[in-house]
Amino acid sequence: MFVTALHIKIPLKDKIIRNRQSHRHTLYVKMELNMEAHEVDRIADDLLRFGEIEEVAARRYDMTQLFDGDAFFPINQWPSSYYTLFMNTPLRDIDCFRLFLFFVGNGCSPHLITEWLLSSLFWSTDRNAFIKRANQIKHMIRNIDDRTSDWFYFDIEHHRLLFLNGNRK
Repeated sequence: MFVTALHIKIPLKDKIIRNRQSHRHTLYVKMELNMEAHEVDRIADDLLRFGEIEEVAARRYDMTQLFDGDAFFPINQWPSSYYTLFMNTPLRDIDCFRLFLFFVGNGCSPHLITEWLLSSLFWSTDRNAFIKRANQIKHMIRNIDDRTSDWFYFDIEHHRLLFLNGNRK
């Protein structure tokens, strides 16, 4: 049975994610946003173990396939400004924040977007930038539940800005 959900106001910890089952219907499955801040360190450590630029580039290519319809909405449904941000490296802090909220707000795995954001800094010679980005993501994860009425994102399904609690901006 397929169910098309419009918008359900539920706590972010019980955020629903989208699972594409058909081109005409969307099945929503309940999933907890259970990423803890310390998991950012694990993702960062895994990326630093790659060592070779080619390995990170191959991983980012694989992730692009996931973002394009497998684990998220197809890229052709994204607003062009978010696609541009997604492909840019390195990102400014505000752009990282916007992308994180866009993906998590639309049901993407926080693990996947975290790996994408951190891997975008792999080519940087400034390791402090990598650490700063990891700390920024940890800050967002720690505070996301308390900021649902302050932080907002562009909702792909509704084509409008919504606060993380589901209210219109």
